[in-house]
Amino acid sequence: MPASRPVHLLLSLLAHRYVPIMLPLIAVALTVPALWHGLMLDDYIFRARLIDSSFAGERLHETGWVPAGSGTPSWSIQNLYRLLGPDLDLQKLMDSGTAPWWTSRSTMVSFWRPLAAIGDWVDYRLWPDRVGLMQAHNLFWFAAAMIAVSLLYRSLIRPLWAAGLAASLYVLDDSFFTAVSWIANRHTLMSLFFGVLAVLAHHHARSRKSGFFGVLSILALVLSLLSAEAGVAVLAYLGAYSLFADDDRPAGRVLSLVPSIVTVFLWRLVYGSLGHGVSHNGLYLDPAAEPVRFVAALAERGPIVLVSQLGPQPAVLYNFLSESMQAVSWSFAVAYVALALAVMAPLLKRNKIAQFWTVGMLASAAPVCCCEFTDDRTLCFVGLGAIGLIAQFLAGLFRRESWTRRNRMWRFAAWTLATVLILTHVAAVPVLRLIRFHGTPVFMESFFEPALDIGDSPELQERDLIVVNAPCPLFFAYLPFLRSAQSVPIPRRVRILAPAYAAVELVRTGEKELVVRSLASSLTAPESSKQEHLVHEVRGYRIGSNLFTEASCRRRVGERVILNDTSIEISGVGDDGCPSEATFTFNVSLNDPSLEWLVWSWATLTYSRFAVPDVGEGVRVAGPFGPTTSAP
Repeated sequence: MPASRPVHLLLSLLAHRYVPIMLPLIAVALTVPALWHGLMLDDYIFRARLIDSSFAGERLHETGWVPAGSGTPSWSIQNLYRLLGPDLDLQKLMDSGTAPWWTSRSTMVSFWRPLAAIGDWVDYRLWPDRVGLMQAHNLFWFAAAMIAVSLLYRSLIRPLWAAGLAASLYVLDDSFFTAVSWIANRHTLMSLFFGVLAVLAHHHARSRKSGFFGVLSILALVLSLLSAEAGVAVLAYLGAYSLFADDDRPAGRVLSLVPSIVTVFLWRLVYGSLGHGVSHNGLYLDPAAEPVRFVAALAERGPIVLVSQLGPQPAVLYNFLSESMQAVSWSFAVAYVALALAVMAPLLKRNKIAQFWTVGMLASAAPVCCCEFTDDRTLCFVGLGAIGLIAQFLAGLFRRESWTRRNRMWRFAAWTLATVLILTHVAAVPVLRLIRFHGTPVFMESFFEPALDIGDSPELQERDLIVVNAPCPLFFAYLPFLRSAQSVPIPRRVRILAPAYAAVELVRTGEKELVVRSLASSLTAPESSKQEHLVHEVRGYRIGSNLFTEASCRRRVGERVILNDTSIEISGVGDDGCPSEATFTFNVSLNDPSLEWLVWSWATLTYSRFAVPDVGEGVRVAGPFGPTTSAP
C-alpha cells in the first residue's frame, strides 16, 4: 500500500549496514555547536594545573590547588583529578579560602583517571589556547562511543531495524551535549567507548568461542576503568550477559566472568594503594566503606535515575526540588518505573536480550547513586540498557510479536507507554537539544558567574575578601582560576563565614571578633522552605558544596580552626553534628581597610558591600526563603 512505503523506507534505512557510521556522524553534526561553549567549572582548574607550573602565577600556587610539579606528565596522570586528600595541602587550601574553614581534615575526594588525564595533558601541549580544539577532542570520543554503541545494538537486537532504532534513540539523546561541551567531562565519553567495546568484544568471545575477543574485552575493560570510575558499570552488563544472553552451560558462564571480576578487583586495589578514593564528605560515597548510606542512596536516587531514562522526568531537576516536591517526584518515579516494567513484563518473560538490557540498566544505576547530585550526563551506561529495552519493546509492539497480549487493558497500557516513550525520546529531542544548547551558557551566566561576581576593583589584589554568606562555597574553589583566565584582580585570600543556605545572625563581640550563628539547625543545614518555593537553585548549590561537609558531622564545642589570618572557634553544634555557631577572631580590626566585606542577597542574586556592625551590635542576614536583611 502507498501509505506503507514511507514506513518501509524508514525501516530499510534503520536496518542499513552503514547505520553505525551514519548515525554517529549525524549526532556529531548536531553537537558541533558545543565547540563554542568555552571553559566550565573544573576546566579552569585543569588549565592552571596542566600548563607549565612556572606560568601558573604566584596567586594560583598559593591556592593549594596547583602544587609544585603540576603540569608534568607523571603528576598529571596521578593527581589531575585529585580534589581533596593526600598530596594536596588542605591547610593551604583553607588558608587561601578555596576550601572553607569547616572542611574536615579527614575528607578525601580523589579520582584516578590516568587515561583521561593523558588526553588532557596532550591538549595543553598541542593547543593550550584553543578551547574549541579541546572540545573537538571530546567530539572525537563522542563519535567513537556512538559507533561502538551502534555496533553493540546491531550485534544483539533483531530485527536489524530495531537495532537501528535503538542506536538512533541513543546517539540523539540530548544529555550528550553537556558531556561534549564540558572539556573536563571527557573521561565519561572515553569510559563509555571502552566500556561498550568491552561488552561487544565479550559477546563475540562467547558467541564465537574466540580467545582473541576475550583478551580484547579485558583490555577494553581496563581502559574503561582507567578513563573513569564509571567503567565498573561494564561488570553489570557482563554479569547480565552471563545470566541471560550466554548459551553456554552454567559453569562456563560463571567462569567467563572470572577474568573481568579479577580485573575490577585488581584495579580497585591499585586505586586505593595510590591514595585515591572518597571518604568523609556529603557529595560522594564509597559503597564498600559506607554500605548503609549506599543502600539509602540507592533507594532514594535509583528510581530518579531510572525514570529519567524510561520516562519524561530529567534526573537533574530532582536536585533543586523542595523536600515535599522531592517526595512527589520520587513517588512518581517509583510508580512509573514499576508500571513501565509491568507493561513490558510479557516481553521480559520471552526475550533474553530484553532481560539482558533490563538487568544491565538496573545494575549500572548503582554506581551513579554514589554521587548525591543526580545528573543526566552521567547516565550513559544506564541509558545503554534502557534504550535497548525501549527499542525492543516498541519494535515488538509495532510488529505484534508473539509476546504481545490481546487483552484490551494491556494493549491500552502498552500503547500509552509507547506514546510516552516516543514523545520523550523522539518528539521532544529537538526541543531538549535546543534547551541544552542554551542551558550551558545560561548556567554559567545565571548561576556560576553571579555567585562569584565580587567586582573587579584593582584594590582586591591586596585585600582579603570576607564573604558573609556564600550561595555556593564550592564555586569559590574556582574563583582564582576564573579571574586569572579573565585577567581581573584576584583577592589575596577569601574567608567565607557561612554558606547562604539559611539566615544567619552576626554579633560583633570585640574589635577583632565576630560571632556567626545560624538560624537553622546548623551553618551547613538548609532553611525550611515555604510551599511556594518548590524549585530553588540553593538546593543544587548546597548539594555541590557538600563536597566540603561530612555526611556525618561530629564537630565539638571548643574545637578550633587556625588559619593564617583568622582563628575560628566552634561555639555551638547543631543536631546534625555540624557547627551552628562559630566565633571568628581576625588578626586585624574588622574595620581594617585590608578587609573587603561582601554579603549575598537572594532577592537580587548579587553581592553588595557589608557594613560591619559596631562592637556589641549585630545584624541578621536573610536566607533564601526569608525576609530581607534586617537588624535583630
